Amino acid sequence: MSEASDFDFSVEHVGINCGSAEEAAAASTFFGTLFGIAPSKDTAFSVYASPTLELVKSKGKGTHGHISISTSDLDGAMAWLASKGVSFDRNSIKLAPEGAIQVIYLSGEVAGFAVHLQRR
Repeated sequence: MSEASDFDFSVEHVGINCGSAEEAAAASTFFGTLFGIAPSKDTAFSVYASPTLELVKSKGKGTHGHISISTSDLDGAMAWLASKGVSFDRNSIKLAPEGAIQVIYLSGEVAGFAVHLQRR
């Protein structure tokens, strides 16, 4: 019988929904100025204030944002979570170049945050 530890789950990053690119940039500056965190990348969709803190430039999934959980066995983790009653938002699937699921959101929210699984 599988256990959570079989899937090597870890928090990949937390995404915070911002209202605009300007708000995301300001939030990134805030974290950088106060805590010395250097931005790690800026994409069309978000600014990463660090590899684990994503500031989304618009209203993304989740009331407040999302939490990304990575796993070494995405397919196995999905099956295990489904056996525990978890459902998935199949419309949220992002595929890797070879066609395997790379990212999938769980249905619903936890404390105002959407949760997605990500293949490590």
